[in-house]
Amino acid sequence: MTYDWQWSVVWDYRFAFLYGVEWTLILSVVSILLGTLLGVLWGNFLASRDDALTPLRALGFFIADIFRALPLLVLLLFANYYLPPLIGIHSTFWISVIALSLNLSAFIADVLRGAIEGVPRPLREAALAVGMTDNQTLRRIVLPEALRQVIPSLTLLYIDILKMSSLASVIAFQELTHIGSEISAQTYRPLEVIAAIAVIYIVIVLPLAHLQRRLEHSAWFTRRS
Repeated sequence: MTYDWQWSVVWDYRFAFLYGVEWTLILSVVSILLGTLLGVLWGNFLASRDDALTPLRALGFFIADIFRALPLLVLLLFANYYLPPLIGIHSTFWISVIALSLNLSAFIADVLRGAIEGVPRPLREAALAVGMTDNQTLRRIVLPEALRQVIPSLTLLYIDILKMSSLASVIAFQELTHIGSEISAQTYRPLEVIAAIAVIYIVIVLPLAHLQRRLEHSAWFTRRS
């Protein structure tokens, strides 16, 4: 049986698709900004060498493991059902941002912790030798070096967040996938709509994937000895 393709539906609903793209990008950017900020603070804390903070670091590792172990879909559903009665957040946008940010921050924290711990000891010792305090060494030497090393990995995580933002459709947030579902229900043309969504994601993600590969192979990110 031959399927009667009607691509005109994509053009007819072009403004709805653009609306979905807009909110997909807004959701992704806000989640990336908040997730990165939390992840950097979290990773720096996990890499701390203060013996007095050992119990808190153990708790931090445990919480990070929980967020990394939970599928994002489960985390979104959990946030959708528990955040409104617990803290009064009813906006599906902010519920989605919280879930995406927590998921991203847990991965960034672990990546950054490993990068901080991998900074060569001679760099630390040289900074201390010229009179820097521990905090100055962390801010001026360790963190810049660690962040330089993890930027390619962060780019990959950001791409994943952009793609996984489509899961926000399950809690009825008006991003691209949810808009597509509504268009399919109205027009009964799911194949054309799904194909259009796939093309839109490819157009957005492919340049970012290319950038990620360029960063990964850039000499600027080679570990300095």
